[in-house]
Amino acid sequence: MPDLDFEVLGIDPAVRGLVPLLHFQLRITNTPPEQTIQSVILQAQIQIQAPQRSYNEGERAKLFELFGPPEQWGQTLRGKLWTHSNTTVRTFSGTTETILPVPCSYDLNLAATKFFHGIEEGEVPLLFLFSGTIFYAGDDGRLQVQQISWNKECTYRLPAETWKALMKHHYPNSAFLYLDHEVFERLCAYKRTGGFTSWEQAIEKLLGENDEIRNPKPETMSNDESSSDADDESFWGDSSAIIREEPPRRVFDLEERTARFGEAIIEFAKQIPHSPINDRLIAQLVGCGTSVGANYCEADDAVSRKEFFLRAGTCRKESREAKHFLRMVACAHPGMKEAARPLWQEAKELNLIFGKICRGKEEPKK
Repeated sequence: MPDLDFEVLGIDPAVRGLVPLLHFQLRITNTPPEQTIQSVILQAQIQIQAPQRSYNEGERAKLFELFGPPEQWGQTLRGKLWTHSNTTVRTFSGTTETILPVPCSYDLNLAATKFFHGIEEGEVPLLFLFSGTIFYAGDDGRLQVQQISWNKECTYRLPAETWKALMKHHYPNSAFLYLDHEVFERLCAYKRTGGFTSWEQAIEKLLGENDEIRNPKPETMSNDESSSDADDESFWGDSSAIIREEPPRRVFDLEERTARFGEAIIEFAKQIPHSPINDRLIAQLVGCGTSVGANYCEADDAVSRKEFFLRAGTCRKESREAKHFLRMVACAHPGMKEAARPLWQEAKELNLIFGKICRGKEEPKK
């Protein structure tokens, strides 16, 4: 009875194919070697052995959608089915070589495509699981049929650059994007009414508007805000300090900036002496000061525009409350006024930023 073993020798991209196609060069060895194999109908299931390689920081970020946050990869990093392939092997004795064709897709809704797209360098460990039917000549010369044993498999490490080069050849400087029909129709209308000549122009415009909303530059205040802050300025006197890194530089990442603000509020609160009045002020100050960053994280992960502006509005209110309670602490303890001044200034700037974001919701479309 025949016993087939398999080995992947190499890989060649079918650059002249109409669709992206990889040709795996497969060696098949039969035991006993003198036996004639008439034909083999061969099927292969190909799996990506994701745990059998390391990942750099950029790759971990790109693979978040597949495996979740890196700290959970001990439980979530598992092998993924890539594809199935089949071929027919001609008559041979002993050993032969054949081509196993594997069509590739650039559809980023597919888990395998997301994985390959997320890999920046190195190799992708693959596991080939073989099945199929063997036709061979029996001892009496009559045709016999046998199934390939269930435990026949082999491994191969596919260079990531091979897959990427194939995609670049068939889809130069482009990628696929899948959209729900309703979302696509809205995007079509946006492109049409905006007078954009390409999809790239329409999407770049949308991304630019999103960047302006999520990371705006501080803007001047409205008249009411100016009047209110003028009174505060008179309380604090000359105030130009702001929480900064050394050397001083502005932090435009709002998530990081609001987190630093909350940390600074906590450190400041630790220095306030305890008393019935102070304990009330401490609780209020720490609550609103740390709530700014927490609500911005919720806004940044919002699933709708309505939810985003709702959370941004909460950030605006909490930052203004932080200004108020910092002033109350400085009033209760004049000796802490100098330490409270830079925190008040930062709360003021955060209030202006989130005020600009909230006003962006009300601005009419041009």
